[in-house]
Amino acid sequence: MVAAAPEERFSRIKYDRSFPHRALAFCLERAGIGMADVDCFAIGWNPGENVAMRYRSGHSDWMRYPGEWLASVPNHLLPATEDRIRHTTQIFETLGGHMRRIEFVDHHACHARLALAASGWDECAVLVTDGWSEQKVTSAYHAQGGRLECIRAIEFPHSIGCFYAAMTDFLGYSPFADEWKVMGMAAYGDADRFPQMGELVRLLADGHYEVDLSYFDYYFFEREGFYSPKLESLLGPRRGPHDPLEQRHFDLAAAVQATFERAMTHVITWLNERTGSKRLAYGGGVAMNCLYNGKIAELTPFQEVSISFAPDDSGNSLGAALEVAHRCGDWETPSCVSSALGIEYDDSHIANLLQAYKLPHRRLDDVVGEAARRLAEGQIIGWFQGRAEFGQRALGHRSILASPLQASMKDRVNAAVKYRESYRPFAPAIAAEEFAQVFETGSGEPVR
Repeated sequence: MVAAAPEERFSRIKYDRSFPHRALAFCLERAGIGMADVDCFAIGWNPGENVAMRYRSGHSDWMRYPGEWLASVPNHLLPATEDRIRHTTQIFETLGGHMRRIEFVDHHACHARLALAASGWDECAVLVTDGWSEQKVTSAYHAQGGRLECIRAIEFPHSIGCFYAAMTDFLGYSPFADEWKVMGMAAYGDADRFPQMGELVRLLADGHYEVDLSYFDYYFFEREGFYSPKLESLLGPRRGPHDPLEQRHFDLAAAVQATFERAMTHVITWLNERTGSKRLAYGGGVAMNCLYNGKIAELTPFQEVSISFAPDDSGNSLGAALEVAHRCGDWETPSCVSSALGIEYDDSHIANLLQAYKLPHRRLDDVVGEAARRLAEGQIIGWFQGRAEFGQRALGHRSILASPLQASMKDRVNAAVKYRESYRPFAPAIAAEEFAQVFETGSGEPVR
């Protein structure tokens, strides 16, 4: 894997979903090739399978991103046969007269492929869970020697991801955008005050689960809102986007998280029994629920857990490329795909910018020691090194650093740097060998 970057890192528009001209140019430049050298484009969504989506009304008109308009054009031309649905290819001619191939790859297969590649394991169980894909919402695989065997698929609309999104909507936030806020609220609530929340997701035999659809509307995309009026009869009045936060809202968030964790533990425990593997590679948008991720090795029989640096849909550009490469026979022993795939700048470039904008600066002999001293003094540091990370998480290359030794630090960073709600937490950064000295977990081992 040579390069990867989202368009927003170049346009400076958060969640930029325009056509990725700049990101494409960066990847080609980093690889040292031109457009004429590209054999195939891989896209982590299969319109051929999506056209067979039998639950979603208006599926031919409603698209996830503007970038999929190109993919939606031939939907009505694709024969609805199993072979064409699973393997969709387009051939097009560029202005330079070059013939190009586009491979549309099953969405969950992309998630699974990146999860496997990021783990570096040759054999493991792989779980993918998200809001929805073409049809699947939860899929389970057994990976051996680079081969991914799908052994279970739960289909839309029984989606634990959409359940969480609907409850995010119920709590006055934007679904598929503000789930992190619900996770942060959960720490301040008491799940036992809403035992009826458990009625919304039923656990079935063999690792299955079902969402009680009578409480939700997320599968009717022409309707406004993700939940039905019946949900208020069960849980009380919804919270409006501008309503003040009350303790019951934090309790609701805790109950949502508890119900989610119960369902995921049910699925993952079954997957362990089914595969007999000691290792789990986990992907999909639901794998962004870091509140649960750290509990997997404690609550399930898996001894090792790996979650990729971009388990959400942003990582499916990588997953699609890796999956097509695998189909073409280009697969070696996994060796942990790195997240440091973005743009980098050398010292001279940075110095020129600092001078151009007349920003005071000096070169340090001991950068790490100076940073440690400033952190100990309670200062907040913007840390920049090497290539930019790919994905939604700051992983040490582009990070805001602050010491947790001051109890007020979280509020300071939230108020002065992040400009967000005071209850939102931050991720700890610690050497793996010191993990057990700081955190209390049943497994004693960190999730990778």
